[in-house]
Amino acid sequence: MSVPVRALRSSHELLVSLASTLDDAGATRMSYCSDWTIAQVYSHLGSGAEINLEWLKAAREHTDPIGQDAMQAIWDQWDARGPLEQVTEAVKANARLVEAFEAMSAEELAAAHITLFGGAIELDGEGIALFRLPEHAVHTWDVAVALDPSARVAQYAVDLLIDALPGRIGWMAKPSGARWSVRVETTGPARTFVLAATPEAVSLESGDSDQPDGVVRMPAEALLRLTFGRLDDSNAEGVDPSGAKIALADVRAVFPGF
Repeated sequence: MSVPVRALRSSHELLVSLASTLDDAGATRMSYCSDWTIAQVYSHLGSGAEINLEWLKAAREHTDPIGQDAMQAIWDQWDARGPLEQVTEAVKANARLVEAFEAMSAEELAAAHITLFGGAIELDGEGIALFRLPEHAVHTWDVAVALDPSARVAQYAVDLLIDALPGRIGWMAKPSGARWSVRVETTGPARTFVLAATPEAVSLESGDSDQPDGVVRMPAEALLRLTFGRLDDSNAEGVDPSGAKIALADVRAVFPGF
């Protein structure tokens, strides 16, 4: 089985496990994402599963992806559901997506192809699974940490996603107007990046820098959450910004989250 598909299966099973603990009160409590209840996170993952399944079908058939109107209809359907229905139906929708990936051979995954967002992204079948994984893993954490403050993003997801972060920063960061550069050293797995901000852009590149504004050390899992706007004082154990000339708050400021 493809490694990203296996990771999606594991993330789905965690989502199922969390759902099994929820009653009406649990479903309507706030998730880590301040805009959404736990049920709304499930709804987001459920609608996303339906859209990703449509993408996977289109990729197999080499046809165009569904359009904005079709996606809006999916979102509207999920928004109309009650909290517990959002949870239970999201589990079913995610299961269908994972099973569709698992039913494809390595050759079929490689032969699949789709172009998304007006040509900005081209993916094969495994690429769709890898594109889905960060959203699924991080939003699953949004639920998990609301129920258990010690929860962290699953290590299998961190291991797969850490090296892809440089290519995703343009989607995730928002310049704050400041100019700085820090070396980021991670553990679990060990990596070195240069995170740099200018008034116009934010970049993350593998490797070192001759003249950074210091060093920030953190677990790779914390770096992943940082880029998703999900690193705060309550979940920043292991993060050491003492070697940097700028405050950790300045680094957080360029990652507003979504």
